Amino acid sequence: NLIIFVFLVFNSTTIYSQSESYIVSGHVIDSLSKKPIANIHIIAIDKDIGMVSNNNGFFEMIVPSTPITLQFSFVGYNSKQKIITITSDTNIIVNLTPKTFELKEVAINSKKNTYNSQRSKYTVLDYNFIGDSLLILQKRRGLGGLPSLVLLNWNYDTILYKNDIPKGANRIFKDCLNSFHVLTKDSAYQIVLYHDYISLYEPYDIHWFNQTIEACLFKKDRNLFFEFSTYQGYGHEIIYIDEINKTRNIFTKYVDTESYSSLLEDISAISSYYFLHSVVNTSTNDSLTISHINNFNRENRYIRKFENQTIKNTIRLINDTIIYFNYYESKIQYFSNLTVPPIDIDYQNTKG
Repeated sequence: NLIIFVFLVFNSTTIYSQSESYIVSGHVIDSLSKKPIANIHIIAIDKDIGMVSNNNGFFEMIVPSTPITLQFSFVGYNSKQKIITITSDTNIIVNLTPKTFELKEVAINSKKNTYNSQRSKYTVLDYNFIGDSLLILQKRRGLGGLPSLVLLNWNYDTILYKNDIPKGANRIFKDCLNSFHVLTKDSAYQIVLYHDYISLYEPYDIHWFNQTIEACLFKKDRNLFFEFSTYQGYGHEIIYIDEINKTRNIFTKYVDTESYSSLLEDISAISSYYFLHSVVNTSTNDSLTISHINNFNRENRYIRKFENQTIKNTIRLINDTIIYFNYYESKIQYFSNLTVPPIDIDYQNTKG
């Protein structure tokens, strides 16, 4: 229930208390190429609703029944506002015009605007791709050097720059809704890119962020998928949450029972050795006792790092199709729709 609440109020669709609310969905496309545009920032003006288009340019948000103004913006495109009167679920197509003339003006090949000439002064902490651009989290070298964000085009020329980044920022994280965040030891800040500046939203506690946002895998239709580790990492549970009904559903559960059982047996055996030798004075000169203790240390490291590793089943969303790779059972399942039974591909004798 906590996950359902916190994720629906964070960086996606806000559920309103009004008796009526509707879904606005659609695609954002390039007005010239007619191709979908990913990572478009979509904000309902004065309604505190925001989200980002997915890799196919698709977006979907829940809005109140009153007229709203949606703003669409992204680096390299002219921002656009669209007024919509909501009386039912609505699907729209939004065309954005490339802002090529501004890119030429900004992307000067002079040294002060070219990232390559400045790279010796900075250490790159992390990076991520946003469309054809590269977002870099960097830190100025030297004592007390502070972090900054820089957005580069394909020629490594600076498009956007922000230097007042929270101290201790060390990572860029892309969540399951295609939004980006700067992470510090204690907080997570959502990054918002406008056509002429970079902004950071108010921070979220890093422990809350790790337990919810990092566990989110992807969004399919109106469902958010989460994965949680079980049995000390030897199993996992995948759930999905319906954004409309706010229900929690089990997608699949899995435990690598063979590896987990073997691990418990090995730990039990070593624990008994450790107990026997822990009652012996470790400062003794008895070579046999010292040998046993050293042997325990070696075996403990060996088991934790190498032996009996779990078989990692994985799940992916590819072109709106969920694919579950069950390595342990040598099976692949395709889910085109959660209400339709999956298609199984079973490979025999390929477990190894």
